[in-house]
Amino acid sequence: MIPITRAVLLDARQDVASARAKVVRSGLAQVAVRRTEGIVVFWYAFDTQDVLARFKGHDDKASVRQALNLHEPNANPVQDAGAADAAPVNTNTVIVDGPRFIGVRLAGALPEPDSLDHADAQAAPPPPMAASVSGPGSLGRMVRKLRSLWTGRAPASTGEPWGDTLAGTPAASQIATVFTAYPRLDTPATVSPRQQFKLTVGLASRPDAGTAGGPFSIGLAASVARFSLDVLVVADGFDMPAGGRHRLDVDRADPYAKTIDVVLVAPDSGNEVLLTTISVIYFFDNLPCGTAARRIAVVPAGTQAFSATHGNGQLWTRAGAPGGAVTVRPGIAAVDLTVTISKPDGNPATGRYVWTFQSPHAVALPALPVTRDLGMEAHELGTKIIEGIQNSEAQGMVEFEIGGLGKNIADRMPLEFWPLLRAVA
Repeated sequence: MIPITRAVLLDARQDVASARAKVVRSGLAQVAVRRTEGIVVFWYAFDTQDVLARFKGHDDKASVRQALNLHEPNANPVQDAGAADAAPVNTNTVIVDGPRFIGVRLAGALPEPDSLDHADAQAAPPPPMAASVSGPGSLGRMVRKLRSLWTGRAPASTGEPWGDTLAGTPAASQIATVFTAYPRLDTPATVSPRQQFKLTVGLASRPDAGTAGGPFSIGLAASVARFSLDVLVVADGFDMPAGGRHRLDVDRADPYAKTIDVVLVAPDSGNEVLLTTISVIYFFDNLPCGTAARRIAVVPAGTQAFSATHGNGQLWTRAGAPGGAVTVRPGIAAVDLTVTISKPDGNPATGRYVWTFQSPHAVALPALPVTRDLGMEAHELGTKIIEGIQNSEAQGMVEFEIGGLGKNIADRMPLEFWPLLRAVA
């Protein structure tokens, strides 16, 4: 198992004052920095003391990029956690899991038999909880739930054979059969500010080149020849004249024939290149059944975006991870309100997230996704939550801490959430 060292993550654009405060607050011995140049993402790894020493020689308003003299040739290698080799690396290497930052592999570090596995290392959790916290009881359950949310782990598909019967009858026409497809998204890799363009959404029989998204399977009665999927488009900052909610009709005899075209207008990014992601959530009977995403860059008109990776850079517009499989079994009722939180900018150093909502009830859902900034990256917020519970339990003030925790989380949620929650309650 690969050894991963926890590190505090900075964005190259943030100022020295906020970066220094974040580094000191973390108490970690390693610092990682994410920097973008044109349509390329570069990563860097440093010792904390080296970073703090360099910060001393610069004004608080200077950027991290200036203070650390970040350039393409001195970028560090990057490895994906799922594909990382256990052999020692020759130089400090940044470990990511898709858009998520995990930590740093130090040069020469040997695999540790007792080290965390990939799934646990992704969240780089704090030291283990005290037995009374991680054990039985409401607080223990809360902590375990927070940990599961923090790591982002989803239950694996059971892979069990289909044998469900619909409507309580064994008639052959009512035996559940499996419909399986891959998501399909077509859109330009780059657009200009305020450019109008088309996003084509559909289904495919195999993975779609350039689209991140795994297959999804839906249990349907054999007698069902046609059905519909609700499609929700998530495009942070893009105008969608016809809204983000659409319907895709599917004919099982030729499920890949029909598509829908969604018109989008790119945001005005000024003279800067904007790296973002357009994603789609598929719903069957108000149940989320699949997701797909395509990375896109908004490039100022008349300019050629920097695209040289210099060996260690990551080209933003390349296809992302394929994604896991999703299965929807027959007879499952939709929940009252489905909230999906996504991160189109793919930048784990910031707290900008996009919220979307779906409900089987006749409630007024936002026509477009809602953007909300947490004020800090999700990992840092998760650390504060867990450490707050630990400290309050040691001081016998758990009840007060949980009350404050609830208010803290509520304040960071979009205002649109609360009327929806009341409406479906």
